[in-house]
Amino acid sequence: ASFSEGDHLVEVDGIRVDTNAMVAASLLWGAPGSRVTLRVAHPSPDARAATLLSATLVRHATDLDSNALTTAGAKTCGVGVVLVLHPPSGCFSVKRTIADGPAHRAGLLQGDILTRIGAQPLTNFPKERLPSLLLGPEGSSVRIAYLRDGQSYPAEVDVVRSVDAAKAQVSIRPARVVLH
Repeated sequence: ASFSEGDHLVEVDGIRVDTNAMVAASLLWGAPGSRVTLRVAHPSPDARAATLLSATLVRHATDLDSNALTTAGAKTCGVGVVLVLHPPSGCFSVKRTIADGPAHRAGLLQGDILTRIGAQPLTNFPKERLPSLLLGPEGSSVRIAYLRDGQSYPAEVDVVRSVDAAKAQVSIRPARVVLH
């Protein structure tokens, strides 16, 4: 498929994004070399209809600058947490939080097992897509469900995004995701 200027982004990896540019931006961001599938609406010459085009692209490394993660004037921020894969559950556990960062202030602790971020269950969730769940507009919040010390039912906490993602380290390595 050949995308053109003026095409309207409809889906990123099967998730509708046509009404939320911040979600689109967070889903487009991922590990260099990973793949992303885009679906766009290409307007017809008479503007009465649109053709839907799809393509799978490979992400490339880019240098982040202060504007790289800004959408519609909103600064993109994270929650200040380092996560590692928790193989027994297929989820992710907290390796550490940034001192006095949003996750720390919300009460997340080392060893907590995250089971859901927003509406997304984390069991067998691809680590490359974690930034799409944790990053968002500065001041927005994300609900995180977690298990602590063998609990049977997850606790939930709302974490306000305030760690500037453009200045943060975001790296995805085998079995490790770092979001500062």
